[in-house]
Amino acid sequence: MKVLSSIILLLSIIFIKDVYASVTYKINEIIPIAADNVELTLSGLIPPKNVNTVGYLNEVKKQTIHALNAVGYYQSSIAIKVIKDVVASNAKDERHQVVSITINLGPRVIIKELYIKIIGAAKDDKHFLALLDKFIIKKNDPLDSEKYEEAKASLSKLAQRYGYFKAHFKRSIVEVTKKSASASIYLWFDSGPRYKFGQIHFAHKIDANNLIKPLAKFKTGDYFDTNDINQFNSAINDTGYFSSSNVFPNINQTNKDLEVPLDVILQRRTADSFGVGIGYASDSGVRGKFSWIRPWVNRYGHSIEGHIVASMEKQEASLVYKIPLEDALYNYMSFKTAYKLLNQNDTDTTEYIVGLNRYRLLSNKWFRNTYIRYDAESGRQGAQDFSTKLILPGISFSRMKSEGGVNATSGNKQLIYFEFANKILLSSSNVAKVYMQSKWLRTYAGHQFVFSVMLGAIGTKSIYNTPASMRFFAGGDQSIRGFAFETISPKDSSGFLAGGKYLTTANFEYRFPIAHNWKIATFYDIGTATSDFSEPISKGTGLGIVWGSPVGPLRFYVGVPLTQSDENFTIHLRIGPEL
Repeated sequence: MKVLSSIILLLSIIFIKDVYASVTYKINEIIPIAADNVELTLSGLIPPKNVNTVGYLNEVKKQTIHALNAVGYYQSSIAIKVIKDVVASNAKDERHQVVSITINLGPRVIIKELYIKIIGAAKDDKHFLALLDKFIIKKNDPLDSEKYEEAKASLSKLAQRYGYFKAHFKRSIVEVTKKSASASIYLWFDSGPRYKFGQIHFAHKIDANNLIKPLAKFKTGDYFDTNDINQFNSAINDTGYFSSSNVFPNINQTNKDLEVPLDVILQRRTADSFGVGIGYASDSGVRGKFSWIRPWVNRYGHSIEGHIVASMEKQEASLVYKIPLEDALYNYMSFKTAYKLLNQNDTDTTEYIVGLNRYRLLSNKWFRNTYIRYDAESGRQGAQDFSTKLILPGISFSRMKSEGGVNATSGNKQLIYFEFANKILLSSSNVAKVYMQSKWLRTYAGHQFVFSVMLGAIGTKSIYNTPASMRFFAGGDQSIRGFAFETISPKDSSGFLAGGKYLTTANFEYRFPIAHNWKIATFYDIGTATSDFSEPISKGTGLGIVWGSPVGPLRFYVGVPLTQSDENFTIHLRIGPEL
């Protein structure tokens, strides 16, 4: 059978080669939009062995007229002839022919009248009014059938997104008057009624379904919006409970109140999953990671995960037990324990942490974490040996917005937290810390701007009563570039880094596009980590290149310190999300 199939294929190729010839269409100089559309249209024709026939040349003329009409030229004159009929030098015995097409375009049709009418429930819908305000076609624009079809599609797409499932065009027509080279467009769009969200139904009984429903930020009776469904589905995936999830409206089960039920199909993840990874950043060098996750500890949706992260300077092992409350993603508590070893710069410490966290997404979209943490840390910071045992109540607020996926084009991130320890609460010293970080990313016509600021303060009689992990250091690719990681700090009497009570840094970066997904960056960073602001402010500048890779931006910088430093320049490399 395989031999017979091969023979048939070979004979077919020989037959086609004998029947058809290669052809090139040579078009005289006309505006690109017309020439390109003619070439695209003619590329779909299959030329016969001899193109110099009345039938074929008439078909070329017919398709050329069709292509010109599509971009608004209805009074063009066209002359066609075969000007070359030779044997191609790179294909033995294959006849290669050239068809010359001379076009006199004539006037282009202009849209003189544009009648757009929306009837039905969408008549006063703000989304449709906004679309019409910036409609893709306007009066006095040249006629372009591609834009016309795109305009129609934009109305239909908007209707589908916002639940106008019976939307249709009562009239959609283009009337062209050749004599005056003008066109009248009629788009009468009947949206019909707007449908609403109905009940959420699970295709299969799954433990902790009551924790999944609250992830939907809509309720029965709310007006339909496909984006709300997409966000609901994304939130389900983010819980980590399921290997796949699908949420779709069941239009066929719509009730008399126009409420569309949602069917949810979920596939549970395996009992245990393991991951191994390796990464690199100039601040921490090569680091490896091992993770273990058990998404379902019990039918209440409890989960547990463990991580081991190791580099030459830092090793950490942690275990987190998560207990969902009202929902599995935005309202939960967790118990965490971790053990850390750090030997970097002038820091050589061991730290043990046990913490209880209560997370809640607030109505203003800020994520609040109320926590209490036991932190036992000992070791050496600079020339000082220390040992602290602190019980730290605290609260943090965070928020992040971004657009553009893994290679964000716009967004911002904020974080602020406050924590304290007191001897009355069985801590070894009195200390309070506040920290704030904000970062902004904006893109205009491909040009990208990044701004970030960090501020922090520690209230304590002496920095030496504070564990090294709470002290402030600056320098590095997330701080002040041009300086090595965490090398900006007050120094002790022996000249070692001691860490500071205060932190203040600001970063400005501009990125200029040079190719698809590639940008040249220039930056200026300024700030300090200090205890009394007696040191000079550290400043750094430099150049870099940013590649929008499939896994997020890869950023490579060469930073030069503008103030005193042991280095003439520092290389910074980072891979991962911008925000």
